[in-house]
Amino acid sequence: MKYFFNFAPTFIFFIIYQMYNIFLAIKLLILFSGFMLIIDFYIFKKIDKICLFNFVNIFIFGSCSILLHNSNYIKWKITIIYFLMFLYLFFYQKWKKKLFFENILRKKLVLPHEVWINLDFIWAIFFLFCSIINLYVALFFPENIWVNFKVFGLTTLTLIFIVITVIYIRCFISKKK
Repeated sequence: MKYFFNFAPTFIFFIIYQMYNIFLAIKLLILFSGFMLIIDFYIFKKIDKICLFNFVNIFIFGSCSILLHNSNYIKWKITIIYFLMFLYLFFYQKWKKKLFFENILRKKLVLPHEVWINLDFIWAIFFLFCSIINLYVALFFPENIWVNFKVFGLTTLTLIFIVITVIYIRCFISKKK
């Protein structure tokens, strides 16, 4: 549920973009992302690191887009975030001396070490792919195509990849039984 809650500012961005323009949509994206951060803190009594990271990036790139009246900055935001996520996952095991997915899911799942390695690797590659494809769409397609791709394309790709990940994990859980 929280996952969909975090998408509310993106869908507001999309609706306002369709009705008005990208700059008003960016302003409301910044506003509602901050609002969601406050609601998240009010409900859970702590600030979620991912929500904070997302808000800071929306604020920085959105502000640059608004102040410089250039929508490219907001388009680059997701490319940079996905690339940073790729780097984080790719180098997490060397930096922390453990695997990212194993670290966050080991209390809920018992999987072979190779599966945890594969999860980190395939998600790192997925984020790299999303970074590259977003950059390509942002650079070579009209703004309205990028907005639709950002809201529906990347969201759909992520949901599909989550389902693939769950199926992959279920295969190893089934083998253990």
